[in-house]
Amino acid sequence: MADRDSKFQYKGETVMMLGIFNPWTKKDTEVFKRAITKTGQVSICIREVPHREDQGWVFGPGEITEQIRQELEPLGFFIDKHYVVAAVPNIVEMFSGPDKDYKEDQTLLDTPPPDSAFKTADFSKDPFEQQCEGSITFNPDMKHEDWPEG
Repeated sequence: MADRDSKFQYKGETVMMLGIFNPWTKKDTEVFKRAITKTGQVSICIREVPHREDQGWVFGPGEITEQIRQELEPLGFFIDKHYVVAAVPNIVEMFSGPDKDYKEDQTLLDTPPPDSAFKTADFSKDPFEQQCEGSITFNPDMKHEDWPEG
């Protein structure tokens, strides 16, 4: 794992976040906080997409990089130390051979970040609130043997 107090290690293991990030959101910050726990450093790759106001894609890579810096710096994460940002082509699919030497992962933001030392971003609504529909009440602390019969 990369040392969090050193400069970004380009030869060190790194997690890649690939997305449009236009604009960078609180959800992106939450994903970043999970990603950095994997290797200690993250490469944020901003997909170059055409500007589309109807989609909200109005910022260029430089503006998005500044948004990222403004969100992550107060949390103690610094550019060129904990993460780097790069503009990349409009990648829509990743393709690799059978012997790839990396793994793919995706977070669904359904659990808090593993490191409780990280400050949780402010959301207007709790993203971890359990929501279930129907007649069954969801209780994440209930063990299988305690489930009601029926």
